[in-house]
Amino acid sequence: MNARELRGRTAIGKINKIVEQAIKDVSNTRDKESLEDVRAVYLGRYGQIDDILSELIHVETCARREVGFHINKAKNRIAHEIAQKENDYL
Repeated sequence: MNARELRGRTAIGKINKIVEQAIKDVSNTRDKESLEDVRAVYLGRYGQIDDILSELIHVETCARREVGFHINKAKNRIAHEIAQKENDYL
């Protein structure tokens, strides 16, 4: 296993940890404002998902598709959790 392949696996591990923490943070919100803060932390322009996207350049080309898939899956999962919680505040 070379360094770039390891970075791909490391990126997927980071993505999974981000999703776990995001779900915890969403469930701990008490109002719409704190939910928006959570959205910004994870899905915002300078959020954690964006940070992972910027690391994609360091992943070997053949692994980028898999890492990109996991990034999109994470983004959708976090957005779904936020949308569900948002419905609780309506």
